[in-house]
Amino acid sequence: MGEPGPEGKPGMPGFIGGIGNYGEPGHPGEDAGYCRCPARATSKKTTSIELAAHEKKITVLTVRHLENAMKRIVHSGDHPSGEVSEAERKDEEKKAKIEKALEQEKIYFEK
Repeated sequence: MGEPGPEGKPGMPGFIGGIGNYGEPGHPGEDAGYCRCPARATSKKTTSIELAAHEKKITVLTVRHLENAMKRIVHSGDHPSGEVSEAERKDEEKKAKIEKALEQEKIYFEK
């Protein structure tokens, strides 16, 4: 668990990858399964993947965050001229990395 929050409740372990700042000193973590992180739109019960990450103290992007990130990526095949710009090429690389991470995460959490 992270350091106690201002309300004396434990903070949650940290994630890297834009999900939130769990476990920072003073973060008002709640009991296991919940977190009121300012990076989240609303407080909600955490997913089983996030809980597993908390228990194992590992860094993980949730399937939902990976899928949302993929939706924002520009697809080079949609370019009207058929030419691929440097930014689009980088987007394709990001997409490939996200797809690989997504597949590895599904395999990891299915075990």
